[in-house]
Amino acid sequence: MQNTPIAKTSRVARAHERLESAITHLEQAMSARVARDGDAGADAGEAEALRQQNEQLRQLNADAAHRLDHAIGRLGCALAGDAAHDVAAE
Repeated sequence: MQNTPIAKTSRVARAHERLESAITHLEQAMSARVARDGDAGADAGEAEALRQQNEQLRQLNADAAHRLDHAIGRLGCALAGDAAHDVAAE
């Protein structure tokens, strides 16, 4: 079970990559739709709202990934018997 922190980090990284890939695919689909429909005026406001929402989701994802990495690191230290060092660091 000593590989657990590494496995958890790897799972978080894979999840992050899948989320980034999904966001990229959505952005491409949205761009293709706007180009195909040709009604850029009506879709411009919607596109901007989606871009803003996308940026907010990216930031939330980055924050969650950072918190998970920190928690995994703390758990790794605790499992390694370095809990005193972790408490002193805070």
